[in-house]
Formats: sequence, C-alpha cells, structure tokens
Amino acid sequence: MRKVTILFNPMSGQRNRGADRLKDVEVALAVLRSAGVDADASATRGQGLAAEQVGDAIRAGCDVILAAGGDGTVHDVLQGFAEAPENVALGVLPFGTANSLGNELRIPRDAARAAQLALTATRRRVSVGEIQYRSCSGEMSMRLFSVVFGAGLDAAVFRTLRAEDKRWLGKYAYYAIAAKVWLTHPYSRFAVEWTDPFGNTRQEEVTQVLVARIGNFGGMLGRLVPGVSLGGEMLRAVLFKTKSRVRYAQYVLNATWFHHGLKIPGIEVVDTTHLRCQRIAGQSGEDGHSGVWMEADGELLGTLPAEVCIAAQRVTLLVPSRTR
Repeated sequence: MRKVTILFNPMSGQRNRGADRLKDVEVALAVLRSAGVDADASATRGQGLAAEQVGDAIRAGCDVILAAGGDGTVHDVLQGFAEAPENVALGVLPFGTANSLGNELRIPRDAARAAQLALTATRRRVSVGEIQYRSCSGEMSMRLFSVVFGAGLDAAVFRTLRAEDKRWLGKYAYYAIAAKVWLTHPYSRFAVEWTDPFGNTRQEEVTQVLVARIGNFGGMLGRLVPGVSLGGEMLRAVLFKTKSRVRYAQYVLNATWFHHGLKIPGIEVVDTTHLRCQRIAGQSGEDGHSGVWMEADGELLGTLPAEVCIAAQRVTLLVPSRTR
C-alpha cells in the first residue's frame, strides 16, 4: 500500500452523522499517514458518480481505494473497478447504515481499527457479479455487485425505503419497511432461466430471486442465502416460486435465525453461472408499474429484464488477515 484515496459518503449512516463521518475519515487518514502511506480523501459526488472518481484516483497513482460508507457507497465505488488494473485494490471502511460486505469481512465500524486492518490486509482477487438490465430511464445498462442481486419483494423494499427513514431509524428502517412490504406486496410472477452445474437449462416461474455473493449479511438477516462463500465462482440463487407470505416468513426465519437449511415448499436454492429474468406476457406488474423491480447491493436499478452472471474481470479486494 503506497498511495490511498478514501472515497466517503458524507450522507451515509443515521441522522446527525455528517460531522461524525468527517471525524471518522480524519481518524482513518491519521492511521494511514502514521504508517507512512500517502493518503487523501474525497467526498463522493453523488449516486452513480463514484466510478469517475475511482478512475481519477487510479490515474493519480493510487493503488488502494477505500470505500467509506454503507453498501450503497461500496456499490458505487465498485463500478470503477470494471476495468481497473490488478494492482489496484478495493478496501472497505464500514461507516454506513447497512454494511453487509464489511460484516462479511469482519471489519469493525471503529475508524481507527478499520484503517489498521486495511494496512495489514491481504490482496485477494475475487469474482463479483455482473448485471445487464434495463435502467429506470429505459436504457440497457451494466452494473457490478458484490453483495446481492434481487428481483421482486426485496427490490420493492428498497423502492419503498426512503433516505430519511434510514437516517432516523438506522438499520431498523429496513426491518420495518420489509414487514410492511411483506404484507402488501402483490408477488407478481416472472420467468427465470438458468443453466445448472450439469449443463441443463432450466426454467421456472417465480415471485422473487435472490443471488448472493457473500455468506453473512449481519444483523437480523444473518446468513440469508446458505452456503455462499466470498467471491465464489458460482452464483447461488434462491428462487421463490410461491406467493405464500407464510412460506416467505418461514424461509427468512430458518435462514437467518436458526441457520439451517430446512426445505420450504415452493422455495429452491440453485447454483449457476448465468441467470436470466424476464417478465411474463400478460402478467401485471408491481405497485401499478408495468414491470418487476430489481436491486443490487441495496440500490434500486429498474425493472426486468435482466441477465446475471459472474463478471469477466475479477476485483482485487483488501481482505483482513482474520477473515481469510
């Protein structure tokens, strides 16, 4: 680690955290500089613009970019690594409301400890997911994701969730909105096609898909998708083929609270390298909209269709020694 840029989201976290966020960044910078690292920091310029800042940092000679914020900040910074050189690493300083990747890497929220772990972390080449999709403006786009892709109910949660909810209630806003959406969501059906590990093409009609890249989301969600390892070479997808709210609740309770893989009727876990989601002709959409919503790493993307696969280029990730 020679030259580092911290890209931080001053708006992440709960209310009245703006000043604290700057203090956290200053503490992290002090730790890095005391170790002889050439380090600076910049606030992210807005959603979807961090990729440009990553490019600027790489051209300026940075070999580490630390994403300081929550899942959304890490997701935005990750987009700048689509064509990043192998010697440039992505690190995480978990300062946000939801810190799923930081939790998977067992990085504490304490700024000094997180920065110290970054100094001694190992560079590891990991696979990330890639989505080809239709954006909210109707254009076909591409995004990388490091935590989760979802279409259906969970995307409806993020469509309903407001920034002020997170600032006031923190992570509990997710749980409150999720409970509300669980009770009111129409569970619209859509089609999923994938290739299983034996080369067979399969198709199903589902009401939700979850594709995970990490094994432990933290908090009440815990191990939402069982058997996932960081950066694995296969996509592990949970297919919800049921419209039963009770079955949904059973799955969440089993996966997150009891940490076991009891089979729930109408819910299937599959492994694949490529998965396609698309609307079914004649099926109604969600919330008066013509499509089924989808998200990646907690960021609302748009509506189906979408294709999900393992990205062609791996990302160099800073992994603390105790996580390996």
